[in-house]
Amino acid sequence: MPWRLFLDVSTQWRVGMGGATGLDYTPLMRLLDREQLNADDWRDTFDSVRAIEAAALDQMRENAAP
Repeated sequence: MPWRLFLDVSTQWRVGMGGATGLDYTPLMRLLDREQLNADDWRDTFDSVRAIEAAALDQMRENAAP
């Protein structure tokens, strides 16, 4: 489920002068709430999406490096 949720919000990047800074969590939280997960599963899934986000940011920064 974390990968599917990441794909669902993959157009929701916050972007600054240096490029993407992270996902906008508002759409992610709304999708998570619709899954009707218990508190522990909600947190685990959110943390998993954040781990995917961190890896994606690392890759974007690596690709942008001269």
